[in-house]
Amino acid sequence: MKQNQQAMKQKEHEKKKRHRERALKLQRLLYLSNLDDREIDPISEEEREALRVELWRGEQSHLRIVEVLYKGEVIFTGTRKDVCRKCKKANRTMSDLLRYGHEDKQGRTYRYKDWSGTIDDGVDYD
Repeated sequence: MKQNQQAMKQKEHEKKKRHRERALKLQRLLYLSNLDDREIDPISEEEREALRVELWRGEQSHLRIVEVLYKGEVIFTGTRKDVCRKCKKANRTMSDLLRYGHEDKQGRTYRYKDWSGTIDDGVDYD
């Protein structure tokens, strides 16, 4: 019984953490969206677009970019729909694998593509 309660607390903690991270990203998106035209540079425009796509909750979730990892290396990258077809996974199974980050029976891990590294690489602070 205690184990079940601990698991529920852990799940609730992870949910709050995800909510907090999403709220911070939404604040950043709002800030970037409200900048004047003269303050916008191409890098912040790319960051705004990447955040907009990442935070979009709607009927286009099947178009988000997913990476398939095997032993720590990316072996396939494509839209969620393409990954479902290639790896022969049902949509619901893919949702669970992406949400919780578990490995499937073949030892593959799935994650959404992280665009933050590509945005930071293009910034020249000098």
